[in-house]
Amino acid sequence: MVKEIAKIGPVDLEIIGLQQITKKQINASSKLNIEQLYSRVLDIHAPLRTGRRRCGQQDSRHLSQEARQAKQQRQRLERRYRRTGLQSDKQAYLSACSTARECIQKSRADVIKSALDEASGDVRATSQTAQRLLHSKQKVVYNDAQFAQLV
Repeated sequence: MVKEIAKIGPVDLEIIGLQQITKKQINASSKLNIEQLYSRVLDIHAPLRTGRRRCGQQDSRHLSQEARQAKQQRQRLERRYRRTGLQSDKQAYLSACSTARECIQKSRADVIKSALDEASGDVRATSQTAQRLLHSKQKVVYNDAQFAQLV
């Protein structure tokens, strides 16, 4: 997912506005409105940067309570192992990893099985459920500039 951001810190608008755009320029161009003025100032002092955000599998909505607890325990033991570096903490962490993985896989399989069981008997509903489960990408959100290019 690509996101455009601008870092804006404390800004003294009088200094910035008067340094970059003089009153003479504002009076000379009657079409230059306040929005364009602010836009030009921000483009100069806080240009948009394009960055990427990872879309990981952090979705725990479909996990059982047991899987959530196993995942939390694994994260706690990972932090403890990284902090101490002890071999005993490493063994506990690796054990928690395998337990959490098994619980998460079982929970996800149960969710898929129950969704398909609910739709069984109706071919159309089964097909739609399978499509939703197999192709569950996040919806793409466009900003105004990207949307204008699409249209």
